[in-house]
Order: sequence, then C-alpha cells, then structure tokens
Amino acid sequence: MPNLSGGAIPNEMPEDKARLFVQATYPDYSEEQPAELPMPGPADTQPSVGSATADTPAPTMESPQHLRPGELRAIIEKLPSKKSSLPDGIANEVLKMTSGVHLPYLENLFNACLVHAYHPAVFRFVVTQVIKKADKTTYKDVRNWRGISLESPTGKILEKIMADHVQELASAHNLVPPHQ
Repeated sequence: MPNLSGGAIPNEMPEDKARLFVQATYPDYSEEQPAELPMPGPADTQPSVGSATADTPAPTMESPQHLRPGELRAIIEKLPSKKSSLPDGIANEVLKMTSGVHLPYLENLFNACLVHAYHPAVFRFVVTQVIKKADKTTYKDVRNWRGISLESPTGKILEKIMADHVQELASAHNLVPPHQ
C-alpha cells in the first residue's frame, strides 16, 4: 500500500495507515472505552412479547437448545467455496471435505453453545482487510480504499444456526409481518 494522503497523520508505517483509514472511515471514532452499561435486574425486565393481560400470562418462547438431525451437515454442504479462511485458517472447502471426521465434534460444540447461550470470542474475532476501490485514478487517497471484514468460517456456521433458530421461532409465533 502506498503512502496515503488525506490526513495530518504521517503514514509510512502500516499502523499509521490503519489509523488514517479508521479516521477517514469513522470520523467520530474514539479510542476511549465506552462507559459500562448496567446489567438489567429482575425489576428491569422488559414485558414479554405477546398479548398478556392481568388474567392471562404472555406466551413463552423458547429457542431450540440443540441442533436438529442433519441441520449442521446441511449448513456445511451449502457453504460457499473460494472464500477467505481468515482469521482462523479453516477454509470452507476443508470443512466440506472433512465433515465426516469433524461433524460430531462440531455438533457437540454448537449444541453446548446453544444450551449455554454462549458465542465464543474466538468466533467473533474479525480481520479487516483493506482493498482498492475499482476505477480510481490514484490510490494515494485514503478514500479510494475500502475495508472488508473477514470472519471465522466456523463462527459463521454458529451464527447461521442461531439465525435459523430465531427465524423459526419468529415464524412459529407469527412475529414476521406478512410482507416479509
């Protein structure tokens, strides 16, 4: 990446270019840590979704706590090919070709994540890759670059499982508007 124009920050080092890119992309960005938000207690709970009255309680909605038979295999088979394997280095092609070996281990892992409502931090780690925007005359201007986020393929599988379960739950309780 060439030295960039577009800011007062010297940008010969990769860290400086990254800082300049963040400044151009997110002008209001601050490195200060946000204030801690208080965790809600029992008195702070939100009313349940549904038609609760004084006489009838609101219906409860529980998400499936385990993978359905064949659910994980179907998701893995539909993974797109030729995608980045960053940040964990496990390509979708590897997940597809070796599913017979690792499927039981991933099922155990994802079932534990569902039961404990846990999304491991390693699955949420993202690498931002900076790439050139098409058809620009010069790439010395920081605005002629854009960032793409590369997520863990394994983490994307867990997110797909959770999204499918939420969608199923929303449909079962008529929470999806008919025009959706």
